[in-house]
Amino acid sequence: MLEQNNVNNPSTDDNTNNVTNDGEGETTTDTSKITSTISDYNSEAEEIQSSIENLNVPSNRSDAIDLYWEWKSTIEDLENRLDSYENELERMYRNNELSYTDFRTFDDQIEDIESILDRAEDELERQTNYDD
Repeated sequence: MLEQNNVNNPSTDDNTNNVTNDGEGETTTDTSKITSTISDYNSEAEEIQSSIENLNVPSNRSDAIDLYWEWKSTIEDLENRLDSYENELERMYRNNELSYTDFRTFDDQIEDIESILDRAEDELERQTNYDD
């Protein structure tokens, strides 16, 4: 959960590194790029899920496990990018570029994408009969 305290952020552009967002701020940045980026991540997650649902799993156990790791890596790559983007949004919130309401909205959308990936991973495990 976000703390609404001072943070030391060396990436701020002004002379003070301590910034505060009291949760009542207004969004001061154009959110269309954020919306577009989240939409792209969502599409990518849905594509991963659809591909996994339609996998042709080899009968050879070793090949099935290799397929598992290939898709697991794809899922983890997107999860890592989502985590990084979520951190960027939190930085924007803390620097008063996003209101708390906008931050929570975007964060909830990212959590929805993570849920898609969780379901895709569950399906991958079911299809390949493998769980690391």
